[in-house]
This record gives sequence, C-alpha cells and structure tokens, in this order.
Amino acid sequence: MLVYHSGALGDFVTALPALELLSRSGPLELWTRPSHSTLAGGAGMPITACYDVGSPGIPAVTARRAFVFAAVASTLPTTLRAGGMAVHAHSARPGDGSLHVVDFHAAAAAKAVQTVYSPGAAPHLSPRPQWRPHRSPPTVAADGGNVARWVVAPGSGSAAKNWPLERFLAVADALAASGAAVAWLLGPAEEERGVTEALPAGATVWRRLLITEVAALLATSAGYLGNDSGTSHLAAALGVPTVAVFGATDPAVWAPRGPAVAVVGAPTIEGVAIDAVVDACRQLLDGVG
Repeated sequence: MLVYHSGALGDFVTALPALELLSRSGPLELWTRPSHSTLAGGAGMPITACYDVGSPGIPAVTARRAFVFAAVASTLPTTLRAGGMAVHAHSARPGDGSLHVVDFHAAAAAKAVQTVYSPGAAPHLSPRPQWRPHRSPPTVAADGGNVARWVVAPGSGSAAKNWPLERFLAVADALAASGAAVAWLLGPAEEERGVTEALPAGATVWRRLLITEVAALLATSAGYLGNDSGTSHLAAALGVPTVAVFGATDPAVWAPRGPAVAVVGAPTIEGVAIDAVVDACRQLLDGVG
C-alpha cells in the first residue's frame, strides 16, 4: 500500500499508529518528507520504498492501493484513482475535535484494512544506532557532554503556541537548582528570534541537528519540556517523560501520547503558571523513578 503524508513532524508522529495498522495488510511504500521516512524506520513496520513528497509529479510506485492523508479539497485522490489505483482518502487533521488525533487517524486506517482498533494507542519510536550524531551537539559553551537530564524546547510551529521564554528560563532554573542538567533544543525559528542570546551564559544549546539526531539525543534524556509542538510528540513517542504546555489548543485532541506525559494547560498560553509546570516536571520524574 502507498501511504501519502505531507504534514509536519507532529502530524506524522500522531499518524504512526495508523501506519502500523495499514502495514498489517502488507508492506508500505511511504510518500512523505524524507526526514519522516527515516523516522518511520524506528517504528518497526515493513517499508519497501520511500518517495519525497517535495519532488514534482507522482512517483512510479508498485502499490495498487493508497491511503492518502490530505485536505478535503486535495485533487490527489482523484488523480491516483484515474491512474487505476484504489484510494482511501482521509482528512489530514480531525475536524470537529470529537476524537484525539491519534484515534482519528487510527480508526480510519483500521476501517481501510478491515481490522479492529481500540482507542488509546500511542505512537512508539525506537532510535536506530545510525541516528546518533557523529559529533557532539553544537553548544554555546561546551560542557564536556551531550546528554542532559532535561531537554527544554521553547519553540513550536506557531508563535501563538509558545509559552513565554522567561517562564521556560524560570523552570530551567528550578530544575538546575534541584540538581538537573538542562539542554536547550532550538530550531531555526528560535534562532531567528534571538533565543540563543537570551539564554544564560554557558547554557548547553542543541541546534542545527537532523531530526534523527534530535530523536537519538532525546531518547538518552530523562525529561523533556516543550510547547504544543512536533518535538513534544516526538519526545513522548520515544518514551521520554514529557511535560507539554498548552494554551488555546485542546489537549483532548492534540496532547502528546506516550508512557509518561503530563499536560499543563490554561485557556491561554499566558495563563499557564510557572509553579504548575515546575511541579509537573518534578512529579513526572518522580513517577517514573
């Protein structure tokens, strides 16, 4: 079966249980972002071919069936059907918010391959040895190591989802005061808005890393703190104790799923208190030993 998915990191991670269900009917050919194809290798499902969703045209696939994650207005399902393929078209994002995004995708996949799905599954990824960085992560000031007890990621795909940086700094101070090491995980957007310069002198900063390198480093960390973001979904899927800060988005639909996840939310992102996040970090870490 050909699976088409062009979404961002969090969208892809939340679709992993659906892909696992689809793979029960046979190996998959993935038509997605190259970095996501590589991540899928850590999900333990049979994949025979991968195609870059950014390349022009339709790839020469061997599959005669397709499961397409796409917007309702997308013409791709019609195009694939015109080529003789049996296509199951599925909305890339849940509409009415009645289901968690993982269950929304997995229920549709189960229907497509005529199998049973019980709500509540969580994405799962196991890092592969080749994902490890071949060098120590870039740092503002080298600290002699590349493994931190807590990883703090203050960014997301939307500025409206970002908890204020000064509050992340306050939580990081509290974690450091309790004896934890902290590493800051930054993407290009955070570097552009000057987050690096706002961090304390000597802070450990991870930046300009491949997503597989991020996954390998997260998997060696004992805790993660972030916003409603793809990286938060990734950390949870890797089994890292994850604290996610939520504002206007609904955690009942979008919260990360994993073996150890705590969501701290409020009607607005500014309404999330520092003390509540610090308590969640400590309690979650205590809860997993």
